[in-house]
Amino acid sequence: TQYHITVKNGQLFWRHARHGEFEMTLLKKDVLKGSWPFEIVEISRDTAQAIKGIAVSNGRVKKLWMEKR
Repeated sequence: TQYHITVKNGQLFWRHARHGEFEMTLLKKDVLKGSWPFEIVEISRDTAQAIKGIAVSNGRVKKLWMEKR
């Protein structure tokens, strides 16, 4: 499964071929809130502050790890 991240007019969006596009809102540094399937997204960084991946949570799933490619 692939998700594409874009910024439009200063707003962050995630896009999936089947689910379409949905908006994410910054709650605090490295924590985003959205709607299903990504209700909460926690960004994980390495020591150089580069993004390693994200942990995704929703009503059924807690901290599903997705690695950046």
